[in-house]
Amino acid sequence: MLKRIVVAGVAVALLAGCGSSSSSGTGTVSLTRAAYVSSRANGYRALISLRENIPNAGVMTMNATGSFSVPARAGSMTMHMNIPSAEAAQAGLGTLQMQAVFTGQTFYMKLPAAIASKVPGGKPWWKFNLDEAGKLAGIPGLSSLMSGSSSVNNPGQYLDFLRATASGSVKTVGQATVDGVRTTHYRAAIDLNKLPRAVPASDRAGVEQLIAALRSHGELVRRLPIDVWIDSSNLIRRYEMTYSQPLGTGTAAKVAMRADFVDYGPQPAPQIPPKSQTLDLLALLQQQGF
Repeated sequence: MLKRIVVAGVAVALLAGCGSSSSSGTGTVSLTRAAYVSSRANGYRALISLRENIPNAGVMTMNATGSFSVPARAGSMTMHMNIPSAEAAQAGLGTLQMQAVFTGQTFYMKLPAAIASKVPGGKPWWKFNLDEAGKLAGIPGLSSLMSGSSSVNNPGQYLDFLRATASGSVKTVGQATVDGVRTTHYRAAIDLNKLPRAVPASDRAGVEQLIAALRSHGELVRRLPIDVWIDSSNLIRRYEMTYSQPLGTGTAAKVAMRADFVDYGPQPAPQIPPKSQTLDLLALLQQQGF
């Protein structure tokens, strides 16, 4: 569940508008410039969606709205999920409404009452530290990719990741209007081999370790295809990805993700849940012998 929600936190945009597609060195420059400009914004609001077609299971969907402050490394999201599982439906968990708050490496998630009531203490919020979660899961470097401007906690991670665009892969598709803003639509591919060099130097070693660990589990493709819409101020207004994610069983899930950046600028600080309503998830797992 955590992995899917985190991935959902990095979700991307509906295909909007077409034109004659052509390779363009100018497109590569435009994409790189937009990645730098957008990732240095004070903050933004985003509309996020995820659709994952899972073989022999069905389609999982997620829609979310979020507010993210880059300098404070903080943000919040409200998520609505539909899970294609007979067991989930029988337990009343086929449709979930959740909230998430993060600040630095600390992540909070508010669970539906049907889940919270089954956990010792019955507290509605789960809290965990991303660095500790990575160590417990055996994935070193998890917090590096989840912190700072390349945070997996929010869709802005790909603003940095776009600097790892595969050489010669950028194509200019055409003009399109996104949320009332005139943009240019580009199509590209993110080269995971270049990704460590695309993030801040302080995060580089951790990102390399994380990519190696995830690849060992068959959870990452070598290149991530991406469509990006950029406005005249070099701000990314929308991005979209559709790709196959190996499931380690000889099958793959079809994933479609999108994010619209509807408001760049300072954002309100997230409301951190009180300790009386919060359960330390990692402490609970360790008590249970995990």
